[in-house]
Parts: sequence; structure tokens; C-alpha cells
Amino acid sequence: MHGAERLLWYAFLFFIPFQARTVIEQTGGGWRFIEWRSISLFGTDILILGLLVFWFFASIRHRSGFSWSKSDWFLVGLTLVAGASIPGALNEKIGLYSWIKLLEFGLLFLFIRSYALKTFSLRHSLWAFVSGGVLQAVVGFGQFLRQGDFGLQVFGESVLSQSLKGVASFYSETGDKIIRAYGLTPHPNVLALILLMSLLALVFLFLTNTKRNVSILSSYSAVGVVLIFGLLSTFSRTTIALAGLLVLIAGATAFVNSAKQRRSDLVRIVFFVLVVGTCFALIFWPAAKSRMTISSDEDAVVLRGYYNRQALGSGSGWNLTGVGLGNFTEWLIKTHPGEETWRYQPVHNIFLLAYSETGILGSLMFLGFLSAVLVPALLKFLRFPELNTAIPILAAGCLLFLGLFDHFSWTLQQGRIVWWGVLAAVASRPIIR
Repeated sequence: MHGAERLLWYAFLFFIPFQARTVIEQTGGGWRFIEWRSISLFGTDILILGLLVFWFFASIRHRSGFSWSKSDWFLVGLTLVAGASIPGALNEKIGLYSWIKLLEFGLLFLFIRSYALKTFSLRHSLWAFVSGGVLQAVVGFGQFLRQGDFGLQVFGESVLSQSLKGVASFYSETGDKIIRAYGLTPHPNVLALILLMSLLALVFLFLTNTKRNVSILSSYSAVGVVLIFGLLSTFSRTTIALAGLLVLIAGATAFVNSAKQRRSDLVRIVFFVLVVGTCFALIFWPAAKSRMTISSDEDAVVLRGYYNRQALGSGSGWNLTGVGLGNFTEWLIKTHPGEETWRYQPVHNIFLLAYSETGILGSLMFLGFLSAVLVPALLKFLRFPELNTAIPILAAGCLLFLGLFDHFSWTLQQGRIVWWGVLAAVASRPIIR
């Protein structure tokens, strides 16, 4: 049984980015598919259920009790408050579906923190995740080169064409329309998140590998090139800028690090990333240059401000329980009718989205949960710096930062898995095996 359990775990990590699913019901919008009004069963949902079943029987077999932590109480509180918001929601079906997803990923958090990272090889787990990232990078970069999809819709690939509206794209300085890379995820920003996390995992694997022969260095370099080219082909400015900040942090760490081997490794990483990134920019200069600037008049900026204002004004008076879990777009449709369909999106800020949907009580539980997970880990790291704590904390910091500008950690399958998985890693502080 343990072999099947391991296989299921590594398969889950590999398939995290895949959007493959069955849409069970579209609760509004007529014939037009609207993500925020749909109920779906994802392939990764089935894998998660299988893992939870294995965990349940393993707990019975080994008679292992469950050790509660402070963060778990906040998680229970968030789940209860979110559930209480459903009866007042405009779309109770979506509210219930969103609550089931919250329950699912809360259990996934507990499974990873309490069992998975203490049972399965961390190195093997990270390589499974990185391998999935490599596949996504290859598909995404190929989409960017061909400016279209590969017809892999059965695996969750979006239909991509320059003639389609709603496809994430931009115009180069020469006036050419450029489709951004999706991979097999629902959006380039989600692909960028997956690839950034894959790069952090790869850096961890490299720094904890004591062997430094030519073959190993070449293998890590090849994987790194694929991941970086895939990340840059998403043209996700926030995530790419964040990756640049991480490079600066690595450089500063190398400057102050007293360990000769670690300093040398960090310098290698910084130099490698800069060279590969420069090569991409030079090869695809017209497209890269047009994404280096941002205007306050762009839709990406204007709409984020608009959604933020609407979220702050959601509810009536003191917004105690919110407009209903998963129901911000429903509330937006009701209060601002007549807009184009694509304008009805979740708030591009997970903290404001949590406030608008679950109210003040839900926000307090959400912030309490994050504090209970992150603060003890950060304080312990400051006292006893360890690499297996530093990388998860860096990853969590990236997710928190990206959460200020996007919503996928709260709303989309892939973003949710990464969000809860990284927080579980922070809470667990996994042992290198």
C-alpha cells in the first residue's frame, strides 16, 4: 500500500498545474462559460481525495493522534465563518461549492503538514513538482512561439488564438499582438506562479546537493533554462519582477555569507539567472521591451483599483459576514449591471477578496491563521537559520506579495494547491531526505 501511496503523492505533485476537469454545472451566464459561476471536478481533486483516504487508514493503522496547533483553530474558525456566509449569498450553489473547496484545501494543508512531508522523501517530492513545472514551461514556451495552442484541451489547455477575445495578450512596439504563455493552466499569471515555485524548489535541490560534477551541473542548468524561458514567456510582470528581487536577495546573501561553498553556489545562481534572462530579452526584444513599462491608464491597473474600491464597499455598514464565499462577482453583477461580461472578475487582492466574501470575522480568522503559521516559523528562522526553513518562508513571502495583486490563491485550483501546500511546508519545516 505504501508504494501506491507514494506513487499517488508524486503524481499529485506533478499534475498540480493541470487544468483538466469536468464542468458539473454552470450556475449562470447562459451558454457562456464563466469561471466564477461554474462548479467543476478537477483531476487533482480526485488525487487529493485518494491521498486523504490513505492518510485516514494510515492514522488508524498506526493509531497516531492528531496534534492541534494554534493555526488549526483559526483554520476551523475561518471554515465556520465562511460557511455562515452561504445562506445570505446571492448564489448559494457557488457559495456551497466554494466552502467545500475551502474544506478540501484545509484538509490538504493538514495532510501535508502533519503527514506527507514527514512520510515521503522531500527531494523526490520536489523533483516531482519541478518535473511538472518543466512540462508546463515547455508547453508554455511553445505556445508563445507558435502564438496558439497545441490542441491539448483534454489536459486542460486553453484555446489560444490571436483572433479570440479574452486571451491574455499585449501589443509589441511594432504593433504585433503577442499571446502570453498559458501552459496547461488557466492563465499566464498562474503559470508564472507555478514556474517561480519550481525555480525556488530547483534552487533548494541544488543548494542541498553536495555533488558538483559537470554532469550534475549541466542537468540543473538545463532544467533552469527551461523554467526561466517558460517564466519569461508568460510576460507576467509582477511575478517576473518578484523573481528579479529574489535574485537580488540571493546576491546580497552571497555577499554576507561566510561559508565559501554556499557563497560560491549563490554567485553561480545569480550569474546563471542573469545570463539566461538577458538571452531571452535579446532574442525577443520587441516583445520584452513593450512589457518593461506600465501605464496608469492600462486596464490591468485601472480595473485592479476599481475592484479594490468595490470590495471595500461591499456589504452594508459593518461587513461582518460578507457577501458570501465565492460570491463577489455575483454581488458585482447585481450592483453594477450592464457591464461587459469579462469585467465581472474577483478582486485582484486575496485579502480584500476574503473581506468582501467572508466579512470582518472571516478576515480576522484568515489573518490569524496566516500569523499563526508564519510568525513562529520566521522567528525560529531568525534564531536558527536553516535552508529548509528559508526557502518555504521565501515562497510564502512571494505568495503574500502576489496576493496583493491577484486572486488565484483564493479562487483557482492550481493557486489554491500551491498556497496551502507552501503554508503547510512553512508549518512543517520538512526534513531533507
